[in-house]
Amino acid sequence: MGEFETRIQKVVSVGSKLGSVQKPLDMAHEFNKNLRDSYTSGIGRLIDADMEESSKLTAHIKIAGS
Repeated sequence: MGEFETRIQKVVSVGSKLGSVQKPLDMAHEFNKNLRDSYTSGIGRLIDADMEESSKLTAHIKIAGS
């Protein structure tokens, strides 16, 4: 086997190793993306609920002050 073929085999071997690492990285990326989306959604719901409660309290205060 010549030097060229040896180098081709090394490139293929490195490519295989990179490919085997790619899937777990993609899975970790997807997990983190979903986790971030869940946090963002949850925080948004908490803010909405807090604003709704604040609005109710303001309305009650206005009614009580009338």
